[in-house]
Amino acid sequence: MVIWTRWGILVALVAFLGLFTGEMIYIGLRVAGLLHDARSSNLFLGLGLMIGGGYTWLFDRHVLLRHLEPPRVYTKRVLLEEPEMLDDGTYETHYEYEVREPRSTLFFVPVQYWWIVLTVLGGVAIAGNVAHFST
Repeated sequence: MVIWTRWGILVALVAFLGLFTGEMIYIGLRVAGLLHDARSSNLFLGLGLMIGGGYTWLFDRHVLLRHLEPPRVYTKRVLLEEPEMLDDGTYETHYEYEVREPRSTLFFVPVQYWWIVLTVLGGVAIAGNVAHFST
């Protein structure tokens, strides 16, 4: 089973970096005495996922596309079994089409869309935490 292709595994590392950032913010606020409720760790989990989404967007736009994975486009030529007659009376023996190599993916989702997934998951975690505190 293929879980990632090409540079897709780096999305998980960048997302963990975002989670780590959210956790460090949580610990920093607890140590500074600005946060007294230990139940708010899910809030910072959601914040970390949203930060990870931002990191993923930056990684895709500024590292992956520019340095690691420039677009690979090439023309493929296929020989026809039987020549086809064109309107001008000539025969065509092959056809050409443009091929774009697939980009890096993680769980079959291209890297360019993972920032949306992480941001939505972070928003859901924050909304769940807010709903939990309001009850």
